Amino acid sequence: MTGQDTQCEREFIALMLGDDKALIKGVCELTASDFTDQRYKEVFSMICEMYESNKKVDITSLLIENKDIIQKLFGFTYIETFSLMVIHGADAMIARLKNQTKARHLINIAHKIKKSLS
Repeated sequence: MTGQDTQCEREFIALMLGDDKALIKGVCELTASDFTDQRYKEVFSMICEMYESNKKVDITSLLIENKDIIQKLFGFTYIETFSLMVIHGADAMIARLKNQTKARHLINIAHKIKKSLS
């Protein structure tokens, strides 16, 4: 597991908690095993359980129902950080994916140049 995997998982969880469409898509298309970080596997499972029980799924509801578990998984100060990520989750994820796309484009060009020199 890399730091980038963990960041992506954290941002995706934040996105699910901040956007109903992302929540539905995540619950329907992912499983806990899609996450590499055990903490996010557990948070994803909590979200799915709330969703399947027809409970409201957002950062506040998640924290109210699971505060002790989340605090044990991440620590107390993480709760505030996580809340802020929900607010900015989609923007951060989109920006990072754009940067990765640009990097892939540059790598592809470098491979083409290398091939032409051979």
